[in-house]
Amino acid sequence: MTWMIRALAGLAALVAILALAAFALPHQISVSRSITIDAPPERVFPHLDSHTATAEWSPWIARNPDAQVIFEGPEAGIGARMSWISDNPTLGDGVQVITSITDNRWVARSMEFGDWERATASFLLDPDGTGTRVTWSFSTDAGFNPVSRWMGLVVDDWVADELDQGLSRLKRLVETGSPD
Repeated sequence: MTWMIRALAGLAALVAILALAAFALPHQISVSRSITIDAPPERVFPHLDSHTATAEWSPWIARNPDAQVIFEGPEAGIGARMSWISDNPTLGDGVQVITSITDNRWVARSMEFGDWERATASFLLDPDGTGTRVTWSFSTDAGFNPVSRWMGLVVDDWVADELDQGLSRLKRLVETGSPD
């Protein structure tokens, strides 16, 4: 019986140490990726300020064609809203709302993923010669949740590949007319 008490005490100490160590980790989690598209900003921007246009090149929608996607509010611009429901754990359920726009330069969106924390995504367009450098950023605040802070260590690996795939699909769509 003594060994079981020691094992439980050791496990409790390990959990406490991991929980306390989590607060040494950053609470702000951010990932950004960029690509240069051979088109001026005014040709790229319409693919970013509309959820229906974004759905054409979204890596998540492409991978989950059976997801139920609902568009609400204006077709484009501030207040445009997209929600989705999916049984696929890589997509899950969520909502995105466009919250800020600077024409041909910037789009920001608030995001909610089911019961997970809220996040923001943004697209920055910078002229680059005859093309446009598009930077897609994702950020969330893990707050005081120790599990979320530990998960923040792998978010870059998970999300970065998705952002790269999406940007590549966007580039193909703008340059050729098809994301595939």
